[in-house]
Amino acid sequence: MRTAFGSDAPRAEIQFGQTFESPSTPIPERDGYEPFTETTFNGQTRAVGLATETPNIQGIAVQAEALVSGTYGGSEERFRIRILHNVLPEGDTDTEACRSALAEAVRHAFETLEANPDTTVAETL
Repeated sequence: MRTAFGSDAPRAEIQFGQTFESPSTPIPERDGYEPFTETTFNGQTRAVGLATETPNIQGIAVQAEALVSGTYGGSEERFRIRILHNVLPEGDTDTEACRSALAEAVRHAFETLEANPDTTVAETL
């Protein structure tokens, strides 16, 4: 796979995760995050936090999260959105340049995130 930072990598992946969330404190204001970017979801602009500790996985990784909400079935529900991008680089990779490229991809993903108008989330509540 050819990665954004220009080297061939045996494995590069980006993962999107979503979970229901109870606490209403925005992610960047919680321990373990620093301000990263913003995302607009369901017409609301929300802060995105960059995880300050690298996830326990091999290679180089960048993880960011945001707390978003939506009204389903008449009640507001909060969701934690997590985007993790990682790569197992080959050879002499410039780690900081690689991490920067991964962060830019995660930033772009959050900045272009949008709610699915055909969601079935109401069926799971």
